[in-house]
Amino acid sequence: MIITTTQQVDSKGIHEYKGIVFGESASSDPAHAMELLTEHAKRIGANAVVGVSLQYAPVEADNATMLMVIAYGTAVVVGDSEPFTMQ
Repeated sequence: MIITTTQQVDSKGIHEYKGIVFGESASSDPAHAMELLTEHAKRIGANAVVGVSLQYAPVEADNATMLMVIAYGTAVVVGDSEPFTMQ
């Protein structure tokens, strides 16, 4: 699975857009959020996620504040041939 913060994958064309995917972790662990994002993308048939971003948000529960990590991006299918073009 290719994961990138850019809107494209070098030397590969985007053939299909699958939709927005995300992963969130209340354990303040960005790696876990990325793992969940990757699982979500695989479930919908993507082989890459472009435009990935991480956000952190405080969450209060039981008089304590935790840090939630949210990873999101666009799930796509990339390949070696000509890229998908919008008409």
